Amino acid sequence: MARINATILSLLMVFVGNASADTVVFDLNGDKFNFSVYRTDLPTITETHTMEIVPQGGPIGPDNGVDFVVDGATMHATCDGSMQYIPGTNPALPSYLTCGVDRSGTIMPGTSVTLTLNYVDPTMVDNAVANPPSNEFPELNRTSATAPFCNSDEYGQACKWQEQNTRADSVLSMAGVPIGYWIVYSRTIINGIRLGYTVQPPGTAVGEYVCTNDSVASGGLWSCALGKVGAMPTHLCPIDAVNCAKKIEAFCTDSQSWIDPDMDQCFKNQGCMFGALTQDNACLYEPDPAKPFCPNGYGGTFDPNGKLICLGSPGCIGPGTVKACLYGLPVMGSDDCRVSSFNGICPDGYAYQTQTGDCLGAKQEIPSLGTPMNLKDKLVCETGEPRCPDDPPDLQYNPIQNGCYPFGQPCPYGNNRPCVQLDGHALEMCSAVDCGMIQLNGVPEGQNDKKNDAGIDENGECLGKIYIYSGHDRRCRSGGVTIGWEDCCKDKDFFFGLGRCRESELELADMKSRALCHYVGPHCSKTLSVPFLGSICIETEKTYCCFNSKLARIVQEQGRAQLKTLSDWGSADNPNCQGFTPDEFQALDFGKMDLSEWFSEIQTISSITLKNKLRDRIDEFYQKTQ
Repeated sequence: MARINATILSLLMVFVGNASADTVVFDLNGDKFNFSVYRTDLPTITETHTMEIVPQGGPIGPDNGVDFVVDGATMHATCDGSMQYIPGTNPALPSYLTCGVDRSGTIMPGTSVTLTLNYVDPTMVDNAVANPPSNEFPELNRTSATAPFCNSDEYGQACKWQEQNTRADSVLSMAGVPIGYWIVYSRTIINGIRLGYTVQPPGTAVGEYVCTNDSVASGGLWSCALGKVGAMPTHLCPIDAVNCAKKIEAFCTDSQSWIDPDMDQCFKNQGCMFGALTQDNACLYEPDPAKPFCPNGYGGTFDPNGKLICLGSPGCIGPGTVKACLYGLPVMGSDDCRVSSFNGICPDGYAYQTQTGDCLGAKQEIPSLGTPMNLKDKLVCETGEPRCPDDPPDLQYNPIQNGCYPFGQPCPYGNNRPCVQLDGHALEMCSAVDCGMIQLNGVPEGQNDKKNDAGIDENGECLGKIYIYSGHDRRCRSGGVTIGWEDCCKDKDFFFGLGRCRESELELADMKSRALCHYVGPHCSKTLSVPFLGSICIETEKTYCCFNSKLARIVQEQGRAQLKTLSDWGSADNPNCQGFTPDEFQALDFGKMDLSEWFSEIQTISSITLKNKLRDRIDEFYQKTQ
């Protein structure tokens, strides 16, 4: 084969290797674009590189993480305005990008980025040469980093220049260029280009959770994100999702003890006049062994070591006082109290009476002991509402969350909107839009189709149960959000351009055009089930029973009318397209059938002859099934 000289090769590369010799960015198509970079081995031409954004299932998350594909290789970038290095480039002469997420749009915000790209040809070190490249490529003559040769358009510049490595500590040396060698430095800079993606309706798989807002009526569905409320898994719609307010702890007044989250109340627990409250909810008091007296309301008992133990019941102490005897009984007609002595010893505040041998003391002001109240099966004392700090303003106590929030609402959309903890989010989030689960109505397409359930033997005879003129459950989507409210049940001649329709629906249109199908009816095939709100229909279908021949369809339509065992076609969501059993087929009276629709398409022979031949074939077939 003859060699192609450099001039012819260059011309070929201009028209073949580069899609556009005059532009830097071309084929910009929303989610991707091509851009030109001067080749370093043949700098008279450029080569094409490609960059595209990888669509996500919804808006770009709050971490601003975005995946890009650069020349077929995927890279992850954080689009927060910081420099992001492109993998696979020379570390000393790197390519990098900066990007930012656009969240300003009112329609699908957070699905586009603004991008700046600084792309350096990673092969230029490999193409280092000993002599100046301008010897072979004159356009590089007198070029430098400060005076490059550039090609520009509205998006950026593709530049090239020649540069010699003259120092051991230079960037070129770090990149691997030998001292004294030359390279063609090739760099393309693109400023402010916008890449985005369209959030297409999700796969609408049964069991998938999607947002239930007005987009259901307008042709768009958003997937819900999985999260938790406490330990319970739940879903959150990303549409209009906002951060929930942070919980601020409530407090009680000084006269009340603590907040019980199960009761949403401030209250005092019961207390003991003397001693301490035990785990058994009793008051235990151990008096001075030298003065072994139990206060009124306490019963005394001695432990195995002979030590007096006083036990009493707790109650609500104070805040008022009463004048009463701390020990013993009151003396009638006075403010005195009398109690028996213990070997001549009296309690504190009591004096021994030599005449009577007992102790006498005065009544004292002691805290009142009130009766506790029953609050949710718990005995407590004073109760009150929890309080919130004055700063920030407008805080109100939320009994469900047991904390303080602006106007008492963790979610700005109301207390009926749960705050969901999503993975990777520091704060809980809530949304004004509900999530619903996609559910299938009726049986899946083709599930009821009856097939011969056995093969044939060595003599060609049928084994097992057979069906004659069996039909097939075929369906087409007549509308709904899953197909952008298009109609995939149109006739074949109007099917062009329905890009969201399935191949099977096109096949059904063809079968209908050949009169092979019996129409069963319409139904709602998929619904969105929303808690407390019911179901929303998001997809409608039309159901047909289709057959392998027009004759089979005619015999089925007219034969079923003669049978009690196979009289109806079922329903649109649960069709019955099964064929005849041999017994049912034998019972058909073909003489009562109008086969004119079929006769018109076959050779002209006597209809009586056709019916007789058909009858003979049926009898022959039936005999073989016995």
